[in-house]
Amino acid sequence: MLLRISSPYIIFYELRSLGLTIIIHLSRTKYIQDLLRRTNMVTSKPQPTPMISSLRLIVDDSDSVDNPTLYHSIVGALQYVTLRSELSFSVNKVCQYMHKPQLTHWKAVKRILCYLASTATYGLHLYSSPNYSIVGFNDSDWASDLDDRKSTIGYCIFVG
Repeated sequence: MLLRISSPYIIFYELRSLGLTIIIHLSRTKYIQDLLRRTNMVTSKPQPTPMISSLRLIVDDSDSVDNPTLYHSIVGALQYVTLRSELSFSVNKVCQYMHKPQLTHWKAVKRILCYLASTATYGLHLYSSPNYSIVGFNDSDWASDLDDRKSTIGYCIFVG
């Protein structure tokens, strides 16, 4: 049995029943493709990661962007793609500069879009499991923000 529930801007669900196994696939492929069309980046060069690990963004780094409204719109739209955990940090980072976007911030947004262009069909696969366990992960980066020296902490807990 295969059941698909889809809406243009709602998460795409695919439910498969293979005997006792049920698989749910969550992805935002259409949403990402529409976002890439809106920014004219459908044919952009693929990037292996959403952000360079050594990139340090600060508030007054370069010239201001020509169209801050576009920056706000695209970064706001990227927040709906953070269903995928590898994007959460990068999108959160560019969201911190909504009040005064600079060209370096826009370049970081464009890299995220290039990464999305090559991974648009990626998603989460949720499936039933006979074994139940709780596994937790955390990470922290103490005082790494160059503007206010605040720390970043994240965690994830898996049940199942």
